[in-house]
Amino acid sequence: MRGLADASLMLGAAILVIAALVHFYWAADGRTCLATAVPEASERALFVPSSAATIAAGMLVGTVGLIYAAVALDLLSPWLPAVAIRACVGLIGLVFVARAIGDFQHVGVFNRGGDTGFARADRLYYSPLCFFLGVSGLLATATHIP
Repeated sequence: MRGLADASLMLGAAILVIAALVHFYWAADGRTCLATAVPEASERALFVPSSAATIAAGMLVGTVGLIYAAVALDLLSPWLPAVAIRACVGLIGLVFVARAIGDFQHVGVFNRGGDTGFARADRLYYSPLCFFLGVSGLLATATHIP
């Protein structure tokens, strides 16, 4: 089971680093896929993130990717107690599962966003991806960390 946890964490880490790079691209005024990046209501974006907020989101996503990789490669155990690693990865996993479920209106598998670009992308890609990332973290918490 540990091998499965390691593999899912490494795949998750790669996905998260790519997602972080996409956020940096958007912050640098990139436009590709930007229309599907923000939830919409009444055909209007619910918010317009600033470049600084987009960079911060990219840094957070990238950091989580690095944490997942570090746990899979067992790089944190010499410096942190197992209970701290378990708590961190477990919390990250729960946050991703909560994001996958969503707020029952604009994001998540139960969103009521209609047929907007974001709603379609969220149902097809973002929510399933968040569920995978969450299960990866929870699986590592349950099986990988002593």
